[in-house]
Amino acid sequence: MSQNLHSGSLPAGPQMTENKRARKAEKQPDYLDSGERRALLTAAAASSRDHCLLTLMMYRGLRASEPGLVRLEDFAERTRRLYVRRLKGSISQEYHLTDVEMRAIRRWLRDRGKVPGWLFPGYRGRGMARRQVFRIYLHYAELVQLPERKRHPHSLKHTCATMLLDAGAEIRGVQDHLGHAHISSTLKYAAVTATQRARVHELLERAA
Repeated sequence: MSQNLHSGSLPAGPQMTENKRARKAEKQPDYLDSGERRALLTAAAASSRDHCLLTLMMYRGLRASEPGLVRLEDFAERTRRLYVRRLKGSISQEYHLTDVEMRAIRRWLRDRGKVPGWLFPGYRGRGMARRQVFRIYLHYAELVQLPERKRHPHSLKHTCATMLLDAGAEIRGVQDHLGHAHISSTLKYAAVTATQRARVHELLERAA
C-alpha cells in the first residue's frame, strides 16, 4: 500500500492543482480605498504621533518594522527629504516628501521636540517596535470599522502601490518608490488596478 494511502490522503490530481493555482492567482493585495484612507487618517489625527506614523506608512509604503528605524537625523526639513531604511531585501533610499507628509511630520515634531534620536521612540531607548505599530494601526482600523481583511498594517503598503498606479504612475516608478529589488514584487499590484478598470469597462458595456 502506498504512503499516501497509509496517511489517509490521496495525491492531488491535475484539476485540484490547477484550482489551487487559480485561487492563489485570484488573491489580490488588500488596500484601502479613498474613503477608508481619509477615515483612518482623520481618526488618527487625534494623536500627532499616530497621524504622522500612519501617514508615512501609507505614503512611503512602509512595513510595520520600518518606522522604528527612522531617525530624526534622516529628515531634512529644508529640502523636504527623508531617508528610509527598508528591510527584507528591499532598497533603502532618500525620498522627497509630499505636502501631506511634511505637515504631519512638523505637527509631530512640535510635540516630540527636535532632540536627535528615533523619530518614533519606543521602549528602552529603541525605535518603535513592530508590535507597537501593529497595536496602533489595529486601534484605528477597528475604530473606523475597516473590513477584517484590512486590519493589518501591511495594507498600507498595498495602499501606497495602488494609489500610485491609479494616479497613472509607471510600474517601474512604483517599484522604485516601494524599494522593491525585483519587479515581480511590484507586478502583483498592477493586477489590482487592471481588475478595477475591467469592472468599469463592464459597467460601461451594460450602460451602452
